[in-house]
Amino acid sequence: MNILRKYDLTLLKVAVCLVFFVTPLESIGISDESSPFSIVKLVALFLFMIWGFTSRKCEKNQIIRIFLLLGGYWLFSSLWALNPSVSFSRVLNFYIPSLFTIMIVGYEIKRDSDLRNVLLSYLFGCIVLAINCHISRAEILANAKFSDMERVTTFGQDQNELSFLLIMGLVIALHGVQTYIDKRVRLIFLLSAILFVYAILLTGSRTGAIMIFSVVVLFIWNNKKYTTFLLPIFILGFPIVIAQIPESSIERILETKESLSTGDVSSRGDIWNKAFRAFTHENQLLGVGYLNFPEMMKHYYGSVKASHNTYISYLINGGVIGLFFLLVILLKLYKYCSFLVKKTKNSYWFAYIFPLMIAMLTLETQHRRWMFLIAIVLYKAYFILKHDTTFEPTLTKDEK
Repeated sequence: MNILRKYDLTLLKVAVCLVFFVTPLESIGISDESSPFSIVKLVALFLFMIWGFTSRKCEKNQIIRIFLLLGGYWLFSSLWALNPSVSFSRVLNFYIPSLFTIMIVGYEIKRDSDLRNVLLSYLFGCIVLAINCHISRAEILANAKFSDMERVTTFGQDQNELSFLLIMGLVIALHGVQTYIDKRVRLIFLLSAILFVYAILLTGSRTGAIMIFSVVVLFIWNNKKYTTFLLPIFILGFPIVIAQIPESSIERILETKESLSTGDVSSRGDIWNKAFRAFTHENQLLGVGYLNFPEMMKHYYGSVKASHNTYISYLINGGVIGLFFLLVILLKLYKYCSFLVKKTKNSYWFAYIFPLMIAMLTLETQHRRWMFLIAIVLYKAYFILKHDTTFEPTLTKDEK
């Protein structure tokens, strides 16, 4: 018997997949940071090798079919893209491996215990990131030459993107607080949630602060019984946490309302205005090609600029058709959450998509794998609950 077939490698596959998704290793090369072959690509290759020696089966469902159609559209967009080589290479090097990975992950999630393992593995990855933020804090503050350099990060990750990775850890941790029966386990989840809030505030991300607010409010709204228990912890812990946050980061977060009212949002408003003006000279139906937004900005204004907005990115890269695909995906995710809310009487499930929709307002997530992972997790929770009346689609106590 093949040694890989002799053992249950589900957890190994899940662990490999989550390294592929949750860690900010995409930019770290094997030999050095400029190496074209990154650590995460090596991990993905290892995953595909395991898959080839074991099941060789992939998940095929409604959400994956949409991603397949979108992938085909992005591939064909290289025919009319401003820079065809960029579109073609990014589809091959990023989109197809990401799609293939969630097809493997999806096939491995057959029971609620598999889904729980995915969420807990992600939670563990976020704990590692948050602890590294704390470890990096002293060195970053000591070497900061001006206030913006005091924003803490880890592994060279962009602060706003890091805040999103951590906010999903916060979502899972608070989900565990309300659904696990063991009080000791719930305490661990609560401490993890506090750690994530602390790390997100360290990044100085205004988007992160808004996401924290949305998740916490949704949690309190659905778990009023915890308010009396959590309020004293909040009153005692909040000053301690704030005392560890650089003053410049706190001031930056407090400027969120003013930034939104002016429409500037860290100079993003100027980028968006220029992008729309340039787009009027392009094909509005088909767009400028997959991930060709920077190429368009360079062509019209002489400098490469990121979109800092996923909705605008889909519109300009893929035209009306590309934006339509994005809206279909988001509507599917809303459908899955609505079903889970109806069956479990818990609207906290929307916490799995609210941060993503908020992040997409100020971040370009089209070149990140976040939507892939969130989509497959929500679909599998929806599918398992729909076909198994005994299933509870939440983090629960250990199965008997």
